[in-house]
Order: sequence, then C-alpha cells, then structure tokens
Amino acid sequence: MTARPTRRHSPAASLARHVTLPAWKGTRIGHHPSLQNPVSMSSPLPPIPLSILIRTFNEADRIAATIESALPLGGEIVIINNGATTDDTAAIAERLGARVFTRAWEGFGPQRHFGEAQCTHDFIFSLDADEIVTPEMCAEIRGHFLSGAPPRLMVVRKAVVFPHRDKPTRWPFCHEQVLIYDRRIARTGPNPNWDKLDIT
Repeated sequence: MTARPTRRHSPAASLARHVTLPAWKGTRIGHHPSLQNPVSMSSPLPPIPLSILIRTFNEADRIAATIESALPLGGEIVIINNGATTDDTAAIAERLGARVFTRAWEGFGPQRHFGEAQCTHDFIFSLDADEIVTPEMCAEIRGHFLSGAPPRLMVVRKAVVFPHRDKPTRWPFCHEQVLIYDRRIARTGPNPNWDKLDIT
C-alpha cells in the first residue's frame, strides 16, 4: 500500500496503513499465526535507526508475542517496566534482546517521556505491550527507512482483536494515531492521565 501525508504535517508525515493487532485489554493473546518463525536479534536483517518503545506492567503472558512481532523491523526494543511489576515481564524481554529499564509509575505521559530519553535512536515507534505488528507493516516501515530519509511523523492504523481471536473481524473497530515519530520534533507531554505528543 502507498503512504499518504497527513494534513497538518504534510511535508514530513506518512500514513502506515497496515494494521497492528492489539488484544482486548486484560486478555491473553497467543502467538499470532504470522509469528511461527520469529526473527531474533541476531538475524542478519539490516538494522534501521528506529527504537521500539514499550511500557509494561505484568505483561508476562503477552510480551514475548509483541516483541517477536516487532523484531523484523530491525530496530532496538526498549522496555520501560513499571516498578510494581510482580511477574517475569523484564526477564522475558531481556531474553529476547530488549533493553529493559525499571521505573516507578508516575503516569502515562511521564513514563513514555522517560522512555523516549532512553532510546538510542531519534525515531521512536510507541507500541503497547498487547499489540502485534504485522509482517506487512514491518515491511512498509522498513521501506520508509531504507529508501532514504523517513517521514518524521507516521500515523499508524490499529484494529482491535477481541478475546479468543487471533485476528480482527471483517469490519474491525480501528483508530489512527501518530505512533512513529522523530523525538527531535515530537515528545510526549507530562500529563499523567494520557500520553499526548507535543509536536513542534
């Protein structure tokens, strides 16, 4: 699929139209069928300058599937783990090659803002711990980076996956949001109630 600019930032924005597959909050997601042969961090896949940023809190039943789906992007995985976590989330993420930081929860905005500062790369993909990145989306995102200067803001379209299903319905509930961004022009604000980007 082709990318299109957003209205507000048309010179430096693109629409990644392939969906991610978030699980309904509070349910366990299994390995998506497309992840039967996950790519490891040691894969010869050419890396791209992208940090995949994930906040976690007791996500041991799902974090492996999320990380494995993002590994084919070829970027680094950064986990900001809630200090009150009581399960093996951090250990699972570290085994899969992620960089893990533990921090007391101060709210949605402060937690992601802290994570942005820990990322090696300026380009960040904010991913939830219960989401799956499809192979098609990985290919589209990598294409933006490998073809030259990527758009500095990218809108990601998500589709909800309901409990006990491994893919969206035929007409899923979807929403779009800027989730891939250059932190030099976009940073998460300090509001603890949400993680809205402040874009300059």
